[in-house]
Amino acid sequence: MRKIGSVSDRAQGELLGAYLVSKGIPNRFEPSEGGPWVLWICADEDLAAGRVILDEFSANPEDSKFTVGAAQGQRSLQEEDAKDQRFRRNYYDHKRLFKGFRFGLVTVFLIGLSIVVTLLTNFDLKNAMADELLLTSVEYRDSWIVYDRTLPEVSSGEVWRLVTPILLHLGVIHLLFNMMWLYELGNMIERRHGSLLLLAFVFLIAIPSNVLQFVFSGPTFGGMSGVVYGLLAYLWIRAKTDPFYEIHLRRNTVVMMGIWFVVCLLPSSLTQMHVANIVHAVGVLVGAGVGYLTGMLAKRKRFGD
Repeated sequence: MRKIGSVSDRAQGELLGAYLVSKGIPNRFEPSEGGPWVLWICADEDLAAGRVILDEFSANPEDSKFTVGAAQGQRSLQEEDAKDQRFRRNYYDHKRLFKGFRFGLVTVFLIGLSIVVTLLTNFDLKNAMADELLLTSVEYRDSWIVYDRTLPEVSSGEVWRLVTPILLHLGVIHLLFNMMWLYELGNMIERRHGSLLLLAFVFLIAIPSNVLQFVFSGPTFGGMSGVVYGLLAYLWIRAKTDPFYEIHLRRNTVVMMGIWFVVCLLPSSLTQMHVANIVHAVGVLVGAGVGYLTGMLAKRKRFGD
């Protein structure tokens, strides 16, 4: 949000704020210590239009167009509030289903399953159980591997292989890092959108991420990090696109994950890490794409643009 100016009192702030809403400009007014009410514009792309309207209002706050527009904006806000109340009445998140239970159901399921699978495979892909969860079976021969690029197991019905590489982790830090972020980001999305939508979103990120990583580097990879980056990108872009969205990530969270993304791109000779970077990149693209589309749809529905 950006501060662009102020008005003399609360009444003027409410009038101008509702008028801005009628023009599709999300905003917020807050009192300052000196008395005037400060105007904040939520989206950077609305700054220029917001400044023009503020100047017009300051020049003639009695203009009837502001009263008429404010009434329309107030109706829009009331309709949005009514929709939100209906949503909350019909939405059962983990708090309503299990009081005191701190996890979303899908989030805890994915964390638990990842931990169990990783422990059973002993942080290694070279065993029978892991081989059943990779996109295709792998034969290890000294320093090289043999596999079928046509994914015959998936073609014959083992479709779970398109998703299950996300459950495999190759180290304790790898597992803990991904589960920590899945706990934070998964819970946010599951609380807001529900368990089924989170599960569908995980599949939507995991399948193209896994397939494209396989195309470029073969089947010997695993981890939840592509999903984590997809959830992060979704929340970040959704809030950027729709300022009324309830979840806004802290800037340092996005910066830290961005730095880690870049570090993972460095040669393995420098980092001593072998990272499935295609998974990360595709996860970001899918998450950002869904965030942008759903944010624009929500904004258009709210303001009728």
